[in-house]
Amino acid sequence: MSLKTEIHSNIVRHMDRFLIPDKETYHGLFISDIHRQNSYSSRLCGKCTLEYSTSEGDVNKRIFWVKRVNQPQIFFNELSTVWTKLEKAGLNQPITRPYWYDNRLGVVYIGNTEGISLLKKTLAQVLLGPLGSEGGLVQIYRKLGVWLSRFHTSLKSNQTIGLDEIIDRLQTALTRSSWLALKEKNQLKLKLDFVQDTERMSLELVRTHNDFSLRNILVSGSRFGIIDWDAMVHPHMPDLAPAWYEISFFLINLQSLLRFHPLASKKVIASLKTEFLKGYFLGKPNKENELESLLYVFTLRHFLGMDSDRALPQIYRTNLGSRFVKMLRKALLSGHPGLV
Repeated sequence: MSLKTEIHSNIVRHMDRFLIPDKETYHGLFISDIHRQNSYSSRLCGKCTLEYSTSEGDVNKRIFWVKRVNQPQIFFNELSTVWTKLEKAGLNQPITRPYWYDNRLGVVYIGNTEGISLLKKTLAQVLLGPLGSEGGLVQIYRKLGVWLSRFHTSLKSNQTIGLDEIIDRLQTALTRSSWLALKEKNQLKLKLDFVQDTERMSLELVRTHNDFSLRNILVSGSRFGIIDWDAMVHPHMPDLAPAWYEISFFLINLQSLLRFHPLASKKVIASLKTEFLKGYFLGKPNKENELESLLYVFTLRHFLGMDSDRALPQIYRTNLGSRFVKMLRKALLSGHPGLV
């Protein structure tokens, strides 16, 4: 029996997970070819179209995806918990809805998200758009910041971690790193010592997406959806982390487009960064020095690969990525958390 046939049978056997019993009636199911998710991924996925009728007699279609992941049940349970909490808070619209899983086939069934990747939209604006024409994109970035802030607030734990402890671990990782010369390590340690001496705080630990990046955000009009939630259960990524882990990761990803400078507009990227942060900290007290210090610490953590399966020099290896890594390395050595 082919994988596609097995998936079809599995969905039909668990139809109560996809349709509302006594209110929706199954008519048919079409599954597209199972293929690689994208050119960067070895994961298989396929689009499923479920035809059904309602108790009022209307015929509709429900579209969802089957995706091969590691530990399907664990991922399904985790995403279901997140979905339920955010549904109560009215924040679940951008999330792919979990329907069901199959451990034997190694797949999960999750909701469909339509749109163009924010990476493509941002690249088009940064490279081709005339200055001053980025208004619609600015609004998306601000909305993203607002939503991510509420997401973190809704999924915060009762645990905290001191900035001292974070920097101590960072100092240790810096000593062991093979990505930097000894002179560079000593230079970075001086900056970290300064932050440690001037900033005293504890940071709340929250549930994170773990791959909140431009390619995993799909935009349709003024709405956006977020995909690839299986990074939540990635063995090399945190279950809980300070929100700054996710904020800094997203901003690194945005600023990586500066590898195309001078074709890429520094002004536009700076504007999008500012709007995202405005959205995130809307209604919250925010100290500029504190923001810069925390962005610096967590950007350096990402550079060394402390919160991931790879360091930034390994992630940004193609499409002029090494150029961005050199730019970011220079910024960090000069004491800045980023390029704009």
